[in-house]
Amino acid sequence: KQSMIIHLNTADVQHQICAILWNLSYQQENKQLIVDQRFLPIIKQSMIIHINQIDLQISIFDTLNHILINDKIVELIIEHKFLPIIKQSMTIHIDNSVIQNLISTILKKLITKQENKQL
Repeated sequence: KQSMIIHLNTADVQHQICAILWNLSYQQENKQLIVDQRFLPIIKQSMIIHINQIDLQISIFDTLNHILINDKIVELIIEHKFLPIIKQSMTIHIDNSVIQNLISTILKKLITKQENKQL
C-alpha cells in the first residue's frame, strides 16, 4: 500500500501493484482484506491520474470486479465516488471492448447489489 502511495504517478508501478491486488482478489479472504486495508482511495487516485493508461485501467477494473462481493464493498465504491471516474474511463476508452466489458460487469454487480439491498 505504501509503495502504491509513494509511486502514485508511476504507471508501471501502479500496474504491478494492481496486478498483485488482482491476484490476491482471487482468494476469498483477501477480497475483504483489500477493502479493509483502505486500498480503494489509492486505487481511485491511480484511476484518475492514469485514466489514459489502458493496461492499468483494465487491471484496476478487473480488481474492482473481483472484490465486489458484498453490500459493504458496494457502498464503499459509491461512497468513494468511483462512478464519475468509471464513466470518464468508459467514455475515453469507448473503443476498448475489454474495458467496456469490465465496466459493464461492475455496473451490473453494483446495480444488482443495490437492488437486493432495497428488497
